[in-house]
Amino acid sequence: LLTRRRLPAPNTYDINDYVNSIDADIQGLEYQLEWRPWSGARWLFSQARTRVRSATLTHLPAGTPHNSYNVAWFQDLPDEWELGLMYAHVSTMNMRWRESQRLPSYGVTNLRVAKRFRLGATRSEVALTVQSLEGDHYEFIRPSTNDPVVPLVPRRAFLTLRLEL
Repeated sequence: LLTRRRLPAPNTYDINDYVNSIDADIQGLEYQLEWRPWSGARWLFSQARTRVRSATLTHLPAGTPHNSYNVAWFQDLPDEWELGLMYAHVSTMNMRWRESQRLPSYGVTNLRVAKRFRLGATRSEVALTVQSLEGDHYEFIRPSTNDPVVPLVPRRAFLTLRLEL
């Protein structure tokens, strides 16, 4: 959407100056809701809706998802344990503007389990996070005959240790 503005010298660009060379108009709405229905529980919902228009590039609107939302539930558990379950949904989009690469709507679920504890006077936490419980998925584009190799986002799991020093 943005390109660098040319300077008078041939083939040079100002590194800090970008212009909307395709006359893109982006409008949108984003909101978030938080709910605490019982002790130790927190629900979050956020949604973003976007609309992109361009008189220059008629296919530009397909390059962004028109709707995305996230739902998250965080629950404090006994003995300093915490559970988090998050779901993110992205509507169909076509980053490269080829119908063969249109990415259908998809959703990703993540899970996090954490244990808070103390190491002397230091508050600490160890957490296990699993991303994409549904399994591998594509983001932005999918394979096609033109681009048969596209990065696949795999299911991931990782362990973190946090120390508040």
